[in-house]
Amino acid sequence: MANPKTGAQAQQMNSEYPYTTEVDATDDVLNHRVELHGAGLAEAVDASAQSLRTTETNPLDTHYQFDSVAEVTNGADGTYDYYVSMTTFRKMGIQLELSGGSGTVTVKVYGTLETTDGDPSALTYQDIGAAIFGSASWTATSMLLDAVEAMSMINYVHIEVIAATGGADDADWSIFTSRLY
Repeated sequence: MANPKTGAQAQQMNSEYPYTTEVDATDDVLNHRVELHGAGLAEAVDASAQSLRTTETNPLDTHYQFDSVAEVTNGADGTYDYYVSMTTFRKMGIQLELSGGSGTVTVKVYGTLETTDGDPSALTYQDIGAAIFGSASWTATSMLLDAVEAMSMINYVHIEVIAATGGADDADWSIFTSRLY
């Protein structure tokens, strides 16, 4: 590449930047950047290709948060409430592993748009099971998937488990969630 400057400007420029070729200038610039930004960048510079290797800084697998909400064996008859925050998340999946033992285990899903800095059980919840997941309740192992991102509007999810075994207290349930940022 020809030097666009002529006369005194070109002489001054050539004395400040004494490169014989454009490749020499590029190598020096890359080396200068490595010196400025530390040794960690040295591994990312490919001098032979005169390029900077990059990696994904926010890979997709870091966008999911997986949680075990409940794992109960031989649960006593009664109603159990679990709360999951959807703040900053836009999708949710709920995996239900249910065994009623001598009776049944019923799961219902509720949601709220209200916010709180305290106890989420104090909020008012509406039934969202049928609207988002296609059923008002579940009594068998199921996978609930929010395929249309309707959960992005929900602030908290309330998962209600009702164990009714006629006093045998032998109901089992596990609830797992996956939320996407």
